[in-house]
Amino acid sequence: MAAISAEGPLPGIYDLLVEEQKTPVKNLLANLSRDKSSIRLETLFQAGADNLREVHGVVSLVRETGQLAVQIEDVTNRRKMERRMANDEKNILLDTLVGGVAHEINNKLTPIIGFATLHMHPDDMSSEEEIRSSFQLIRDCATEASSIIAQLLQLSKPPASQMVVSDIRQIVEDTVSLLRFQAREAGCRLLFDPPAFDVPVKSDIAQLKQVLVNVVINAIHASRDEATPEVKLEVSRESDEIIVSVIDQGCGISPENLERIFDPFFTTKGPQKGNGLGLSVCRSIMAMHSGSIEVVSEAGLGTTMRLVLPVARPEQNSFRAQPEPTLPENDLRSGAATNILIVDDEPWLGKMIQKGLKTELGLDTVAVLDGRKAIEKIEDDDFDLIISDVRMPNMDGFKLFEWVCKNRPELSRRFLFITGDAGGKVFNERLSDLDAPVLRKPFDLRALSYQCNEMLADGRGNDSVALMN
Repeated sequence: MAAISAEGPLPGIYDLLVEEQKTPVKNLLANLSRDKSSIRLETLFQAGADNLREVHGVVSLVRETGQLAVQIEDVTNRRKMERRMANDEKNILLDTLVGGVAHEINNKLTPIIGFATLHMHPDDMSSEEEIRSSFQLIRDCATEASSIIAQLLQLSKPPASQMVVSDIRQIVEDTVSLLRFQAREAGCRLLFDPPAFDVPVKSDIAQLKQVLVNVVINAIHASRDEATPEVKLEVSRESDEIIVSVIDQGCGISPENLERIFDPFFTTKGPQKGNGLGLSVCRSIMAMHSGSIEVVSEAGLGTTMRLVLPVARPEQNSFRAQPEPTLPENDLRSGAATNILIVDDEPWLGKMIQKGLKTELGLDTVAVLDGRKAIEKIEDDDFDLIISDVRMPNMDGFKLFEWVCKNRPELSRRFLFITGDAGGKVFNERLSDLDAPVLRKPFDLRALSYQCNEMLADGRGNDSVALMN
């Protein structure tokens, strides 16, 4: 325990903080001296050149003396163990979800294959309106399938923490969408009416979804013997806390089990349905988010699980909901003398992009299959924009971008990556370090056209569209 003046930086302890944590900790201390008597925080200490430590701290203001009392605990090894446990439990959750996800995707693929086959038949007599309606259905089904896959990929991310500010409403809605099949199979209704106001939290989205998925699945299982089972999710705000409540009217939890539900390896479901780490892992994840998980239950009268998180502070991130990109008709570059190079090893994808940009923006395009062929084209012709896949044979998008930066630096600001690779941490960090816009496959042609229009207009993409998944 150390008593330190609140007027200046924390001597010794403050110097140990990694550089990117110093400003957030300063902001926390400023809030402490104004509003609160104590705060909890999770941060990183640089205890040596290759010795990064995770610490949990409690900082209390001694108002009588104007000093800070600081208690710090090294939780590096504990957090490593918790992440391993979380990863094991996540694999069990993914096994639980995979059947339902496959069912949902197959449902989306069936009309895509069916209507495409129907309209390719030589005897098809469908009217133009019927064909257009079929194409709309095909597009909607493909978009929904893409969303399901994106949710599963995000949930299956490695357990490395990536804290960002996001709206908890979207996280809850995504979770409800992901669990639609499990709820339907159990005959249970999932109800969520999001509040009208923004609800920003700083979290690792994948970890927070893991907690929600676990808690909601428990609620579905607890409700299965009800006549009309339903699970209700609510989001509320109390002062500087966000509360996500998962409410069921199921079997409830007996008093003797209520005291043990967060104990590691305790389960009432049997070995086939889990290892008993679920709620223990959930509590650890919530603690890593400076939050908590609370339970109110009575046998036979249902259960309410409350996930409590701190509201994201304005200085953490300038969170705001991003609108869908629109392409203003008076801003289109149709008719402009513009030449675009498309680099993708899938010929059909290159053709689709060529046709889409011609239709949307009236742009001329050239398509090649890899980075080497792209360099040959660049050396022979002038291009205004390059759209390139990342993973390709012969020469990938990374090496092509490096060549462009070195040999045609003016084009490096008009270089758009497209990729279908979810990638691991190293891949995504490498992509992020290039400081070039990225559009994730599958993408809507309107989004691609919007991005191209922005880059051609000012030499730089719109980041809010470029980073969409």
